[in-house]
Amino acid sequence: MPTVSGWITQDKFLLRRTPTEMEPLLGVPPGYFSQGVTLLVLLRLPEHDEFELGGYTHWPGGRPVDGKLDPSVPRTPEFVTRHKGFARESWSLTGPERLIKAVPNRPPHPVLSWPVGRGVKQWKLLAPIPALEVARLARDEPYRL
Repeated sequence: MPTVSGWITQDKFLLRRTPTEMEPLLGVPPGYFSQGVTLLVLLRLPEHDEFELGGYTHWPGGRPVDGKLDPSVPRTPEFVTRHKGFARESWSLTGPERLIKAVPNRPPHPVLSWPVGRGVKQWKLLAPIPALEVARLARDEPYRL
């Protein structure tokens, strides 16, 4: 059974889109999905200690482009715990709220710098989570359920 870790998003942001259209949404370089993409959905929801808040893809790696965090946003353990709870409440194991990982069908060249994405929600899995392949798409094939 495959497992996933690293950056994930929700199904609703990828539905009806081709891998070519997913690239700018997810903040990956043009051509990153040139050989298409495999989409894997999580079979269980991550526990609080298995993920980090990532914000949106217009913050590569979960940080603003300038690298400076907004000082008005508290980073206290209570804030993080509360927002992880909000994230977990927004997830599902079925339907458009389920968690999904897009993996290139062929390993792309190493990426030195991730471009700014178009602002879809993202989280970073810190531990491998069991997953199920739901689609293997060619570059210009839309993702359908």
